[in-house]
Amino acid sequence: QTSNRALDLDPSDRLRLEVLLLLGTTLAQQGEGSESNAVFLRAAALARDLNDARALATAAIGLTTPGRGVTTWVAEPARDALLRSALRALGDHDDALRVEVLGALSDATVDPGSWEQRQRLAEEAVEIAARSAEPAAVIASLEASRIAWWRPDQTEERLAAAERVLAVATSQGDDEAAAAAALARIADLIVIGDRRRVDDALVTARRIVERVDMVRFHWALRLIEAGQALSDGRLGDAGAAATQAFTVWGSDDQPDAQRAFEEQVGVGMLAANDVELLTASFAAFSEAISRAAAYRCSLPCVLVALGRNDEAKAEIERIAAEDYRSVPAHSSWLFALATLADAAAVTGPAAVVAHLRSELAPHSGRMVHLEGPSITWGCVDHRLGVLALADGDLEAAMSLLRSALAQHTSFGTHPWSWRSAVALAEVLRATGDASDADEADELLRGAVEMAEAMGLPHLRTAAAELLSGVSSRPCP
Repeated sequence: QTSNRALDLDPSDRLRLEVLLLLGTTLAQQGEGSESNAVFLRAAALARDLNDARALATAAIGLTTPGRGVTTWVAEPARDALLRSALRALGDHDDALRVEVLGALSDATVDPGSWEQRQRLAEEAVEIAARSAEPAAVIASLEASRIAWWRPDQTEERLAAAERVLAVATSQGDDEAAAAAALARIADLIVIGDRRRVDDALVTARRIVERVDMVRFHWALRLIEAGQALSDGRLGDAGAAATQAFTVWGSDDQPDAQRAFEEQVGVGMLAANDVELLTASFAAFSEAISRAAAYRCSLPCVLVALGRNDEAKAEIERIAAEDYRSVPAHSSWLFALATLADAAAVTGPAAVVAHLRSELAPHSGRMVHLEGPSITWGCVDHRLGVLALADGDLEAAMSLLRSALAQHTSFGTHPWSWRSAVALAEVLRATGDASDADEADELLRGAVEMAEAMGLPHLRTAAAELLSGVSSRPCP
């Protein structure tokens, strides 16, 4: 209100610019994305007139803040163009503002044909921050570090960067940056598979988010809590937390929140193996897949869950024929390959099974996590195990699925413990050894009990039918 009154007084252009930037920042912090974007666009136009590169950069960065009525998960030409203009205007001066613009631009560069450029922008940002002794440059590098070190084998570097930002932001009294870093590092700890550290990091994040009290951080925290409940098999709690995350924004349109809510609900259906709900929601899945490359690789997994294996195999063959260009070269890569592997292990073809085994093998021991909507999708060893089974490599399948079951049990992800137990039982039965058959029956009895404890009747029925011999359908 103070900023708006100042604008009404018709101040000088320089003062007007400062007031617009302040107003835009305040609105963004309140989660008013549409209003803040309108203000930042006005500020950017004025900054151009005044030839003020730093103000132009500040306005451009403001446009990348999530909020009501906007999305930061899709390409947006006006945002991209303004960030590029700001980068040119800043020149080669290495400082925190340039780091932040590079990070925001790399994050906004999401077209599949621009992934190499996205990577270069992020790497330049983290290199500048590494050379700088300026705390603000370190803090500004968080977003770029998530992109520069996106691969699963770079998780420790990504985590170290987030923890460094958290430490520097805390020492500088920058609670907003501390909240962003505290939330970001949770995803890395999930990929590493250290549940104790994940839980500790959640406690820290809750404390900082409560202190900052900004809507986008409350939303992100609720998403993570919903994702953890899904991973644990607490689907009722997951639904409640996902709804809380969605409603944090109030009744106004918030595309990112809508998308994340739909994705978490869809994953809940897959986790529960609820074919009826999946069938009813298939049109929504198809629409979501059209919005994001990572989800095209998930379509075969959904089709297999629906028993539409021929369609799943045809889609897998299309993805392979395109030289796997649908697999995104960013943080969704592991999730995309994992869901593709879930389907290929059931349907083939053999060449895809062999390709996926080769791609995933270096990441054995990692958990699969999709950071945006905070979806944890089991571990890599489970995929390697079911792919080995599809390849007829029983020895490797048994070893990998035992490892997956141990990892899932340690992490407390009961739906995935169920899946690994059922898949391992399938391998044990395939050996033809009597003692292996006894162990398989014991695993399936445990799977029945596990499904009952989670309150998931579809999983209970599937395990019971496998135990009794009524069904021999592979576990998707």
